[in-house]
Amino acid sequence: MQIHFSKIKRMCFWGGFFTILVLFSFDPVFASKTESFEIAAVGNNEKEAIANGVLDMLEEALEAVAGDEVGDDLGDMFFNKYGRDPEKLKKRYFTSDFVVVECEKTVGGKRCLIEAEIKMAKVDRDVKKILEKKSQSSNRDLTFVAQTGIPVTPRNTKLLTQIRKAFITYGHKFEYVDQYSDLSGFAMNIQKVDFIGFTYNKYTKRQEGGLDVTFELLHIDPEKTGEKLIASDLVTVSTYVPGTNPAILERELETLLIKEAANSFVKQVNSNIVSFYEE
Repeated sequence: MQIHFSKIKRMCFWGGFFTILVLFSFDPVFASKTESFEIAAVGNNEKEAIANGVLDMLEEALEAVAGDEVGDDLGDMFFNKYGRDPEKLKKRYFTSDFVVVECEKTVGGKRCLIEAEIKMAKVDRDVKKILEKKSQSSNRDLTFVAQTGIPVTPRNTKLLTQIRKAFITYGHKFEYVDQYSDLSGFAMNIQKVDFIGFTYNKYTKRQEGGLDVTFELLHIDPEKTGEKLIASDLVTVSTYVPGTNPAILERELETLLIKEAANSFVKQVNSNIVSFYEE
C-alpha cells in the first residue's frame, strides 16, 4: 500500500464541492472508538521494554491524530500534561486488550513484541484540549457539519459515507446541514474527487488504481476575520489488488482505496487544525 500526501500551493476552485463545517461540541458516545497497534520495543529488561512500548505506541497514536505537527512541541506538551508513567498512560488511553506476545533476549537487554488497542477518541480529545488552551479558545471538542454539492455517484456517496465513519472513529460528531452562513468554526471544501486508473494488468494479474481528494480548509469567523484559507491540500492514495477476476477486483480496489483515503483525509485535516492552533 502506498499513501502519499502533497500540498497544493495555489487556491483552486471548482463548481461542485461539498463543505464540512467544524463546530465545537463533543458526544461521549464516541469515546470508546479504538485503533490497533503493534510494536517491537526494547529495554534493559522486560519491564523497561514494555514501558518503552507503551510510550512508543502512544507517540504513534499522537502522530495519527496530529500528523507531522507531533514533530514540533506537541508531543512534549502532551506528555508534560499527562505524564510518562506507563501504567497511568495505559489506564487512560489503552483498552484491556494489551498483550505482550513475546519477549526475547537481545544484546544488553530485552526485545518485546506488543499488541494493543488505543482509545483514539480519548487521545484526540486530549490533544484538542491542549491546543485550545494554548490558543485561549473554549475547552470543547469538534463537531463536523457537512453540506454536499459534488456529483452524486455511487463512488462519491460511498466515499462520503466512509469519511463520516472515519471522523466518528476519531471521536467527532458528524452532521449534515443545508447552510452554514450563520455559523463559525472550521470548514472544509472538498473540491474534487478523482478515481484514477482502475486498470487490470493481465501480465501481473492485478487490478491497479488510485484515488485523489482535493480540499480546502478554512477558518470562518463572521465577526472578525470572515473566511480565512488555512490550507489547500491533496490526499492521494494508490494501490493494487491481485487476482484473476477484473470485475470483482475492481470493486475490492474501490473499497480499499475509499477506506484508506478517508482515514488519510481525517489525519490531514487534524494536522492542519493543529497547525492553526499552534500559530
